[in-house]
Amino acid sequence: MFWTLLRLQALAFWRAPHRSGRVALASLRALGLAYAVLTAAALGFLIPDTLSVWAPDVSARLAVEQAVLPALVLLTMGRILFQDVPTRGVEAFLMLPVTRPQVARAVMLRAALTVFNVAPMAFAVPFALRTVQGADGSGAALVFVLGMAACVAVSHGAVVVWKTRLGAAPRETVAVVGAALTAMSGAYLGLGGVLGPHALATTGLVLVVAVLLNGYAYRTLQDALYLDPPLKTKQPKAAAPLSGFERPGI
Repeated sequence: MFWTLLRLQALAFWRAPHRSGRVALASLRALGLAYAVLTAAALGFLIPDTLSVWAPDVSARLAVEQAVLPALVLLTMGRILFQDVPTRGVEAFLMLPVTRPQVARAVMLRAALTVFNVAPMAFAVPFALRTVQGADGSGAALVFVLGMAACVAVSHGAVVVWKTRLGAAPRETVAVVGAALTAMSGAYLGLGGVLGPHALATTGLVLVVAVLLNGYAYRTLQDALYLDPPLKTKQPKAAAPLSGFERPGI
């Protein structure tokens, strides 16, 4: 299902009118995305050397730890503005003998293929291999990568819920997204982040938040795939009993 969705999206792009302009725009966009990912990877590998020159008294681990939450806030804002959740591209599948959970899983996987997920991990992996592993060992490096992946998953799930549920249930959406981001931030700040002494506990709590939020996003995505909104039928009010001279025959 996922590969079918990708193939049909590629065919729709290739067969659309004004193909040359779309190809040029897509090429520029691909170059920008590749530049962002490569820059993040280079920054993750070279940040100890950069700080040793520009700020020799600043620890690279401390600088990254303090920058994670502000970076995630900016990442989530960028997702809201630019990330696409392709629910419209799969409406044709709903008329075929395909289950709705299959379509929802394909949309979730397709939405995960974004630079907003790839770039943070492109930074986290080389930073963990070079800086965290050298200072604290392989276990701490693995915990750091898992913690960063969990934080990115929370951000991703929040945006999927926001874009698929906000119009139908604005109060519920704001409450769920706000609670998830608050829980992640509280776990991160309260336990000292994914590089502190309680990094494993922080990672575990953020993973729990990520699993719960993405499970909720999966259910809301299934609801958003209906071609027509569910009809709300009004129950007729029971007629008041007649009394006195209103009764027939009196």
